Amino acid sequence: MIGTSHQRNNLPCQDRSEILRCEIGGESALAIAISDGAGSATFAHLGAQEAVTFLLRQVTLFERGVGDISHEVTHSWFSSALVHLKAVADREKIETSDLNCTAL
Repeated sequence: MIGTSHQRNNLPCQDRSEILRCEIGGESALAIAISDGAGSATFAHLGAQEAVTFLLRQVTLFERGVGDISHEVTHSWFSSALVHLKAVADREKIETSDLNCTAL
């Protein structure tokens, strides 16, 4: 849902969330990704969208079981998401900081 200040200033919603029913290592799972775009970043809405889409893709590519998703695994997903955002910035010819967002 877009906030009132975004509506008043004709700015896009900078938040993104998605829920994905999937299988992880043959087990049914529900994956949720949430990202809050930084209000100070010009393309935070794009950064939030790209982060959520990328992270959920990483979940679907995981070949082991849900119980094998460790801190190290999730750390690698978020590190890869940062590399992806840098590639998006290059593609869009913008600074990586223009895509700033937080993600869960």
